[in-house]
Amino acid sequence: MRYTSANPFDEVKLSKPSNQAGHDLARQRWQPEQLKHVLQSQDFIDKSQDFKWITLLMLYHGLRPSEACQLHSNDITVIDGITVIHVTNEGEGQQLKTDQSKRTLPIHQQLIELRFMDFIKQRQDRSSKNQPIFNYQPSKDGIWSHTFCREFGKLLDQLNFIAGKRPTAYSFRHTFIDELKQLQIEESMVAQIVGHVYHNITYGRYGKQYDVKTLKPVVDKVSYTLNLFLPV
Repeated sequence: MRYTSANPFDEVKLSKPSNQAGHDLARQRWQPEQLKHVLQSQDFIDKSQDFKWITLLMLYHGLRPSEACQLHSNDITVIDGITVIHVTNEGEGQQLKTDQSKRTLPIHQQLIELRFMDFIKQRQDRSSKNQPIFNYQPSKDGIWSHTFCREFGKLLDQLNFIAGKRPTAYSFRHTFIDELKQLQIEESMVAQIVGHVYHNITYGRYGKQYDVKTLKPVVDKVSYTLNLFLPV
């Protein structure tokens, strides 16, 4: 009823039974050998540019599948000389999970070196209007990632990953977050990068957000031992 602005349950966290927590955590992220098996496979290399770029956007930025699939041409800009992604719901049909999901991220240097901006320029040149970058269309209920996730599941089938015992497209987000955790990045910064609520009262309610110049080297620290193709 909005009678109070404070949620007394903000600091309450439910823990899973000890016999389940470790098992679920292991399944949440992609292991290095699994990443190599997928991203260096001929089946993946043969996929469309759209499919490959969306996968890399999730892996190197922690984007949710729908956040990557629904990106529009105006969502890629330059701030203070740094190329960034605006995760937003301002384009036609775009949706966000929460208010905190709206954020601005520096593009990872690995994607810059793989010529992601050449790909973006090609798509932006197709129309002067703010159009979706990728060719995936939202489902009838407005889910942009529906077709991509089905296609990704079929790819995993081709590569002999067992359904129910394998990471998923969403697991790229968990992998990115775990990489930042292992690098001991400040949690308030990780929360801003991935669009989570940060509950700590000092950093969560006071002070400005980190700017893109501060976030750029942090995002670039995430590294995977992969010999990646040039998608363009």
